[in-house]
Amino acid sequence: MPILIVNAKGKQLKGVTLCRTSINRLKNKGVKMSDAVANGIKNGVSAVGGAGVGVAAVAVAGEVGLSAVGISTGLAALGVGSMALGIGTVALIGAGVFCGAKKLLDWVW
Repeated sequence: MPILIVNAKGKQLKGVTLCRTSINRLKNKGVKMSDAVANGIKNGVSAVGGAGVGVAAVAVAGEVGLSAVGISTGLAALGVGSMALGIGTVALIGAGVFCGAKKLLDWVW
């Protein structure tokens, strides 16, 4: 079963690969995974993706990364001059990534 990973590198790629390998081992041994466990894994992976993309957006848009100045300038840049709108933008980006990743995992899994 193919897994679509966008820009996953290093530790992220190793973590996703290890998780998928462990799940495949359990399935090959005949262990049936309950829907609750499968949904928990999907929600966890989706939540981590949503949070990571939001933090990355602030870091990229900010002046000097994830320092106090970088966070405030990043939020202001994402909010078109307003840090409050920037927080809303980051929340919407995170929610969009969460929903998209969840749909993708539902489709792939």
